[in-house]
Amino acid sequence: MNLKFKDKIAPPKFAESLLERLIKDELVEEVLGDLDEKFYQTLKVKTTIRAKLNYWYQVLNYIRPFALKKYRSNSNNTDMFKNYFKVSFRNLRKNKGYSFINLGGLAFGITVTLLISLWVHDELSFNTYHTNHNRIARVIQNVTNNGEIQTWTSTPFPLAEELRTNYGDNFKHIAMAVSWGGHSLTLNDKTLNKVGGYFENDAPEILD
Repeated sequence: MNLKFKDKIAPPKFAESLLERLIKDELVEEVLGDLDEKFYQTLKVKTTIRAKLNYWYQVLNYIRPFALKKYRSNSNNTDMFKNYFKVSFRNLRKNKGYSFINLGGLAFGITVTLLISLWVHDELSFNTYHTNHNRIARVIQNVTNNGEIQTWTSTPFPLAEELRTNYGDNFKHIAMAVSWGGHSLTLNDKTLNKVGGYFENDAPEILD
């Protein structure tokens, strides 16, 4: 094989670099020499792709415990953190009052954060089982009572007809609800008394 052909087609560089990083330094030169020799021998009888795949196969075979470098873990970081914990613990014991205030404030802050997060999660997940939960709205009103603005959940019953007549394009379904309480239904001489809240006919289309 002439030198020009040899320089044109070379073993995979990344495979060589990987092998140099992983195996012991005393084995690198010998192993790479053997692999290069096998690579160019394979090129004589197989395609370039097959030769490179075979080279990768040989590289992976060398990644074994007996050939790998032994890395020693640096314990400096571990010792440093241990020292930090010791110093912190000694300071906590030395300044008990100051430590109690700081730890108590931290615990209180974490508790408040968790409670607020739970509350927000509950608000955002409430009634999401309805198919169109993100399109359901409850109409409320602001009322001035003795000079004070108050928000009431109750609304005038004629509001339903007003919404249907003038804002029908904005609402697919409208259902007024009767306040919770006692209700009577009379037919001839029979009377049915029930306690509860009642909706208009469109309610099942809104709240499934």
